[in-house]
Amino acid sequence: MNLEQKTDEAFILSAQKGNRKEAFEFFYNKYHEQIFNYSFYLSMNKENAINNTQDTFVKLYFNFDKYNLNKKNKSTFKTWLYDIAKNNYIDLLRKQKKHKVINKGKDLINYEHLLTSSFTPEQELISKDLYEEIEKLINKIDSKHRIILRFLEEGYSYKEMSEKLKVPIGTIKSLVFRSRMILKENLKKSKMLLL
Repeated sequence: MNLEQKTDEAFILSAQKGNRKEAFEFFYNKYHEQIFNYSFYLSMNKENAINNTQDTFVKLYFNFDKYNLNKKNKSTFKTWLYDIAKNNYIDLLRKQKKHKVINKGKDLINYEHLLTSSFTPEQELISKDLYEEIEKLINKIDSKHRIILRFLEEGYSYKEMSEKLKVPIGTIKSLVFRSRMILKENLKKSKMLLL
């Protein structure tokens, strides 16, 4: 176990003994930017990324006790936190589909279950700057993959993309994967992705 894991586990133990606030602040400060980047990578949408990041940390606050410090072959805390973010995003997608929350061509997402946690003005500015930088990177990607990223941002399904572009769904799946990988590599090169 490395020093980072020991530090994380010390704060988890502290939270499990009742000191949630200090542990939450430590993990929020340490992992907030990484979870936002990961959420943006999953959704390719700023609002979804912000909402997923907020939800992830709210769930973390109330679920410190679910991380099993004594389990053999347990995942690291960081992996566990990323799993919370991924599972939460999947839940948000299911709710969107079930309640038809997405309006095509607009970034209209309303999550009634979100709690009141919010970004400070400084964090909002950082998020806005990050979003603008990511937009610049997307605009530098070749048109075939850029179009796919825009469809993803607007919530199009594979079937809808297939119909719009008049190509088979298998090709769309391949393009989606490749488009995300290109964006991820560009984010890494620009040092904006901290995974």
